[in-house]
Amino acid sequence: MATSDVLQIIFSGLTIGSIYALMALGFHIVYITIKNLNFAYGMFVVQGGLIGYTLVTQLQLHFSIALPLIVVIGGLAGFLFERIVVRPIFNRPILVFIICTLAIGEVIENGTSLFWGAEALPVQVFTNNVPLNLSGLKIFPQNLWIIGLTILTVAGIKIYFNFTLAGKAMRAAANNRWAAKLCGINPLKVSCFSFISSLALGFLAGMIISPLTFAGGFVGIHYTVKGFTGAILGGMASSTGSILGGLVLGIIEVLLKGFVTTRFTDGFIMLILLLLLLVRPEGLFKVEGEE
Repeated sequence: MATSDVLQIIFSGLTIGSIYALMALGFHIVYITIKNLNFAYGMFVVQGGLIGYTLVTQLQLHFSIALPLIVVIGGLAGFLFERIVVRPIFNRPILVFIICTLAIGEVIENGTSLFWGAEALPVQVFTNNVPLNLSGLKIFPQNLWIIGLTILTVAGIKIYFNFTLAGKAMRAAANNRWAAKLCGINPLKVSCFSFISSLALGFLAGMIISPLTFAGGFVGIHYTVKGFTGAILGGMASSTGSILGGLVLGIIEVLLKGFVTTRFTDGFIMLILLLLLLVRPEGLFKVEGEE
């Protein structure tokens, strides 16, 4: 296989890994603040793609308008989800939380299929689809948008956590939930902020990946597993680890498809996850003392 082919595969892995990184970061935000896992997350990524399809393809909104709008819609969805679904089970055991969010996610995904249909829908790319040719490496503009927006989003999240009052409250709750409560930080408000941030990321991820993978289809649980795997791979308790874990997962997936087989890729990835949980459950890139 030529060097350009290998580079093409790795670049494709970085593109898919960028989406996994955003989803892993969404898992991380909820986990560090309320010590629970939102297994409805992948279903909301699908909703982001479907709403993005409506905004960009049907309503013909420019992507510069549709992108901020999808983040706002995702944040609103996070607020409603936290108030209606999460708040009543806030102090329940983690297994109850996982089952409830997974069940609600399936209800949401099946319910929205009544509106958009069950088939995957083609979504218009943000800009032209003419690839750039760099020494045999073909780079499509949408791939650059995905990687670029991921970098900007991650930078924005870092600024949010370090320089805003809500972000500092979430970090305090992540470091020591009881001490933060004694300092007057309301854990329910922290929970609300975490779901607003997490689902805003999920909706954005769903929208920017949909021109490549199409929008809709019953792939919510697939996205949930990939986001969760990326977070576990890098270290669920670390934002940096979650991001790196998502990127590495995307590269591993594309390399397996390119050099091994496309039939058992998910099985190989689950095997890697299982071995990682047995050998290093804290993740490969856990940063000591982070959040």
